[in-house]
Amino acid sequence: QIHNQYILCATSDGITIIDQHAAHERILYEKYFRLFETNSPLSQQLLFPLTIELTSADAMLVNEQKMNFEKLGFQLKFFGKTTLIVEGIPTDVRVGKESNIFREVLDKFKEELSVKIDAREALIKTFACKAAIKKGDALLEQEMQSLLTQLSQTQIPHVCPHGRPVTLKLTLHELDKKFGRV
Repeated sequence: QIHNQYILCATSDGITIIDQHAAHERILYEKYFRLFETNSPLSQQLLFPLTIELTSADAMLVNEQKMNFEKLGFQLKFFGKTTLIVEGIPTDVRVGKESNIFREVLDKFKEELSVKIDAREALIKTFACKAAIKKGDALLEQEMQSLLTQLSQTQIPHVCPHGRPVTLKLTLHELDKKFGRV
């Protein structure tokens, strides 16, 4: 791992650098897209449910999209018109991120919707981004290995859902040229 941001791998013909956030985002996006399609949410119950005060507009949006949020694994209940109780969250939310994840997903989801993409697509893309490993997150070797294995099993491993590259490959020939060997 380099600067808690990139994973460096030796390959048979050079090296590959993987953006850990973009890789995890791709993995989560494809996983939750499949779960969404099969209506099989993976949810973990919160020991202490979260209470979130919403604006009227946000409450209306959450109410309209409640089924989609639940298909992702959020367990939601309204208490009154603008008070939301989050009783469960998707299983892939990292430890320590539980309390902010719904608000972050909601705020980013509103941005995604403003560019007129499909609500389901926007929600899955947003969740994948917000729940993914971040730049600066230190990973154990086995976590990096697991990430690479899961990435290799995705349908589109080279691009994150937002279109950014996940990997950068340098061949031995390119490295040799950079070091003036050829």
